[in-house]
Amino acid sequence: MAEASTERWKNGSQLSVIDGVPISVKEDIPVEGYSCTCGTTFVPNCVTKLGKTSLTVQKLVDDGAIIIGLTNMPRLGCNSVGSCENNVHGQPRNPHNTNFFSGGSSSGCAVSVAAGLCPISVGGDGEGSGRVPAAVCGVYALKCTHGLMSTDVESYGSLFSFSVKSPLTSSPFDLAVYIEAVCDKKSALDFTVLSESLSSLSGLTIGVYSDWMENADKETVVVFKDAIEKMKRLGAEVKDIKIPELEEIRVAHTITSVTELSSIMGEDVTNHFSELGPGAILISVMGRCFSAIESTNAMKQRTRTIKALKSIFTEVDVIATPTAGCPIPRITPEYLTVHGAFDGEAIGKLETFTFLASFTGLPAITIPVGLLGENLPVGLQLIAPWYHDLDLIKYALAIEDSGTFPRPNPDKSYDIIKTASH
Repeated sequence: MAEASTERWKNGSQLSVIDGVPISVKEDIPVEGYSCTCGTTFVPNCVTKLGKTSLTVQKLVDDGAIIIGLTNMPRLGCNSVGSCENNVHGQPRNPHNTNFFSGGSSSGCAVSVAAGLCPISVGGDGEGSGRVPAAVCGVYALKCTHGLMSTDVESYGSLFSFSVKSPLTSSPFDLAVYIEAVCDKKSALDFTVLSESLSSLSGLTIGVYSDWMENADKETVVVFKDAIEKMKRLGAEVKDIKIPELEEIRVAHTITSVTELSSIMGEDVTNHFSELGPGAILISVMGRCFSAIESTNAMKQRTRTIKALKSIFTEVDVIATPTAGCPIPRITPEYLTVHGAFDGEAIGKLETFTFLASFTGLPAITIPVGLLGENLPVGLQLIAPWYHDLDLIKYALAIEDSGTFPRPNPDKSYDIIKTASH
């Protein structure tokens, strides 16, 4: 693929701006020539009926992108810490400090971008699976409006009703390149917003729900508030908002996600119980505990929440939160046993702010904005109205262009261009 791309560039017949660009792909997305194992030691039954190559990945390949490999993930994606429990590929570590996890479930996607192996990785995001690892590894990720990209059943994640493909990238510009390449509904987007001035955030109204922020750890809140102040200096206006029934939304989201995942994983849990980690087993059991009435009530909550958010977005352009509610945990021997550890407390904290956009189908972006102790990155999450995905990229471009949010340098990184020149 690389040789063919080189020839096209020599002849002036390159296919697109990403012709020859290396990309990685999450291990739950089918790619011909690879096994779609979803982080397990087997090919799950739930993916055996998927196509040979995901439509999204095929579009990138058709534009000349070069697949360098599939990326590691927790077994069946059931762990936002990114503990991969010594599965067949080992444990991905955070490039900023290899003593810490990389988040999940798009663990290897975030690592491959943060470590400099590729500028774009195709991940997934159902409950924060793309945004959390991107935030803790200091890169960008976009959870697109649900339905904006291909809705074909083409990956393990797409079997899950509010999961979407999620690009993780080294820059906001790369997010725009990705959307241009794979978006099915370009007519729903206004690409001209990306040509507007990037020098300020003038005209942007940011909504902040202060009481919700108290659920994050103190260090994260300090970095978040500093980021908000910097955005105000770039011209943004900040407005206090209230999001009603947040706890009810969280519970409804949990009921929906675990019942759906339990249904998807059912046969694989039965047939491969001893090969799975505690996350998949626990979710499978939890998903069988809720009644049809409870699941129906969860859907009613989603409808109420969407109505409330429509009202909030008449007053603000975006809702701002930290991306992850706590620092990513340190890797300890307890996590790295045969079956690993399921850290429910850490998982709940990491997903404190990501469930809202997932449950309602809203677009959300994570932007690296600072550091905690031990060189651990912090992400800022901006949530926009439906189909305002490119506005989020525009704001990220302005933040990057301002130079007031210096990017953290990972402890472990690779210059593949320099390496290739040798």
